[in-house]
Amino acid sequence: MTPEISTMNLACNNKYIILFIDLDAILPGTRIQSVILHWYQDNLMVDCTKPSPPFILVPGKDRGDKHDPVASYIAPRAPPNTHHRYVYLLFEQPPAYQFPECFSHVFPETVSARAGFDIRKFVQAAGLDPPAAMNYFIGRHEPTEGETSTMSQSATTTSFRSVDCPTRTAGVLP
Repeated sequence: MTPEISTMNLACNNKYIILFIDLDAILPGTRIQSVILHWYQDNLMVDCTKPSPPFILVPGKDRGDKHDPVASYIAPRAPPNTHHRYVYLLFEQPPAYQFPECFSHVFPETVSARAGFDIRKFVQAAGLDPPAAMNYFIGRHEPTEGETSTMSQSATTTSFRSVDCPTRTAGVLP
């Protein structure tokens, strides 16, 4: 189930893009650390119909007949004996925004499709300014009684998927 995102101090008439990522995933069967995209959605708007905050982000209603690309939400699931940093990044959506086709591989709900997500390249290719808001949490998975407890592997290298994208002209993450 997709989470409900609440917010304060964002413009009611702007559109937003959300990314939800795991910074600490280790690819199955390897010792390679990789960023995994858990969720991408654009055309989010602040529902300002309530009299006071917090307000909720909802899909925009003025999308016309076009279908907006969405990388469906995948719930966080840290493997046993690990902790993962999960990060939500909310960007203001540029007026003429188009999803960068060079990232179209992220739409299937599989680790192989979502692993190696390069945030900086995505921000550059999408022409996004630095995030308007962000939040994070650390997910831990301590083994319960009866659950196998094994030592967790340490990553020996970090991997990003190679994508060839043109760079747009907006801000770039440092």
